[in-house]
Formats: sequence, structure tokens, C-alpha cells
Amino acid sequence: GISLHHTVHDAVYVDRDFMAGRFLQSLDRIHRLGLAPGTETSVTVLAARGTVDEVVAARLDQKLEFMGAILDDPGVQELSDL
Repeated sequence: GISLHHTVHDAVYVDRDFMAGRFLQSLDRIHRLGLAPGTETSVTVLAARGTVDEVVAARLDQKLEFMGAILDDPGVQELSDL
């Protein structure tokens, strides 16, 4: 069989929701343990100005900042820049 986590290293988000935990989990799936050293991954978030995409992005940013502060994990806070 084909193992996607050994083959696919890019994520494109077209329709995110307000669930920061779900977003973090999906990012973790791209950055799986066991990837070969030097494997590069990329994340692309598609969003349109003046739409609910902006509202979702702003809310996710707030949640990721908050989660990062509670967990004392700057890496989580940095994800709010996506």
C-alpha cells in the first residue's frame, strides 16, 4: 500500500473552521514523526478578503496565542502567523 505520510508533505487549507485543536492536529499530520531528516513540508492557507475566512483566521489566531501561552509553547503561538 501507499503511505501518504511518506509521500505527501504539503497541505492546502481551503475551508478552515473555528476549532484550533483540529487545525493543530492536521498540522501535526503533515509534520509526522519518522520523516526523513531534511524533509521539507509546506502549509498554504487560502483565504479571501472580506469573507468569513477573515473572521475564522482572526479567531484561530486568538485561540492559538492563548493555547500557546497556557501550554508555555512559543511554537503554538507562532502558528497564528499562518
